[in-house]
Amino acid sequence: MSDKELIRVGMIDFLNGVIPDYQLNLHRCEKIYGMPSALNIGLRRGELDLSPVSSMEYILYHMNYKILPGLCIRADRRAATVGVFSSLSPKEWHGKRIYLSGASLTSIYLLKLLCKAYYKIEPVFIQQPPDRVIQESLSDVLKYNDAMLVIGDRVYEEQKMLDVDISYYDLAEAWRMWSGLPFIFALWLVRNEIADQRRACVMQIQKAFVRSISLGLKNLDEICDRLSHKWPRQQILEYFKVNLAYDLNPQGIEGLRFFIRELYRHNLIKENVKLNFFNL
Repeated sequence: MSDKELIRVGMIDFLNGVIPDYQLNLHRCEKIYGMPSALNIGLRRGELDLSPVSSMEYILYHMNYKILPGLCIRADRRAATVGVFSSLSPKEWHGKRIYLSGASLTSIYLLKLLCKAYYKIEPVFIQQPPDRVIQESLSDVLKYNDAMLVIGDRVYEEQKMLDVDISYYDLAEAWRMWSGLPFIFALWLVRNEIADQRRACVMQIQKAFVRSISLGLKNLDEICDRLSHKWPRQQILEYFKVNLAYDLNPQGIEGLRFFIRELYRHNLIKENVKLNFFNL
């Protein structure tokens, strides 16, 4: 890639992507929007050069990437938009069918780990094809399955139409109860060749995202006004002030390392992956 070519930057097309995109000025870059699973694939295939992606994208394909320091999507206690809907409690999921969102990657592994290590159960996992994410509603899925893992804005949408006997079980909340640590759902990754060839640009992009997140969090009233046609104001404020954080702090890194170790210990990944950061 020459210095004149645009760097293709992935952008999350969910509510949690609004803050990183607030007044985000990227020079010599093209922004490409998609749901997390699409960004994962795009970065892996080289169709994107740098992107926020599922933490599992790094864990599974770490040899391709470096982690941008200081950036993540983190839940310290409750994520609010990553969880399982079911009429059964988690302890009753043993042997039951759990339908897994095709929009997700990290939350799938988190759920499988929690079932093994925390709940001590073995459900039957059914994977949703990515092309059916938008088409399938929770009510339709639960006609043939006992539970459904849902992520992103869909969680809020489905909660509006919940039957009285269906409950929502937040995965970050369960993780915190088990591990005592925050959970890192997404990391900002850059492909190795871009990190090597366009180092100065990557540093500028990292700074631009940090600035955008800082500005966005300072201007939540404006963001609430912009999104008020979709969600209640209080829900948006709670989401950004309480549920999510965007700085990759030491406790978050500890949580990520613990997640990797436990995945390896429970045979959900093949190696105990080390974290390789881009050096600013």
